[in-house]
Amino acid sequence: GDLPAGYHELHLESDNLDEACPLIVVPAALSTTAEVVQDPVWGVMAQLYSVRSLESWGIGDFEDLARIAEAVAAEGADYLLINPVHAAQPVPPVEDSPYLPASRRFVNPIYISVEAVPEFTKLGVETRAEVNQLVSPLKAMNHTADPLDRNAVFEVKLAVLRELFYLSQQDPGRSHDFELYTLDEGEGLRQFAEWCAAQASESEHHGAPKHAGRDPQELVQFHMWLQFIADEQRRVAQERAVAAGMRLGIMTDLAVGI
Repeated sequence: GDLPAGYHELHLESDNLDEACPLIVVPAALSTTAEVVQDPVWGVMAQLYSVRSLESWGIGDFEDLARIAEAVAAEGADYLLINPVHAAQPVPPVEDSPYLPASRRFVNPIYISVEAVPEFTKLGVETRAEVNQLVSPLKAMNHTADPLDRNAVFEVKLAVLRELFYLSQQDPGRSHDFELYTLDEGEGLRQFAEWCAAQASESEHHGAPKHAGRDPQELVQFHMWLQFIADEQRRVAQERAVAAGMRLGIMTDLAVGI
């Protein structure tokens, strides 16, 4: 009865016995929601992929997420609940359902707002013109009620993000931030990125980064960097939600399963 809440290991030792088993001590009740139980909040639910702005590349993204949060916060909402944004296949073709992820630990890069990545402003004039040509059909999708074409969107996003990855490697400050992120995420991130790189290598839709040669480790770094960017953009969206007046901010649904 005097053990603190948390994970413990119970040992039983005697002359002919030495056994151990896990012991989990839980509180009598959860207090994390006490504040909102006493003073209830309300919010809005949105399927992020379907809520597009004029600047979307054919699918709702993390910049749209921040905009939606600010819009509903202005109406008094204290939270914005969205669909799961877990990682799906690392290259097209990808699973349409957000409830059938490849991993719940990491994020689907299809939700990255490419134009909001800091390196986007460093693209050269010719490259920017090529990007605009690729993106124009995607932005036209924002005005239709046709089913979302995730594969087309993701293919273009990956191509442009590979260019931005190359640019980010030339920036010591951004490289340092990326390194800190990878250290914080640890071995799990590297293992996931290695899996992504292996899947990408087998796909005809995906080649090596344009400026990166054929170094497989650079492809692993690219997929780690995608998670860094996704994490950065989600954090910014939450900061904007709270700054707009939300008490809770953004809540993300969790895909159940095994």
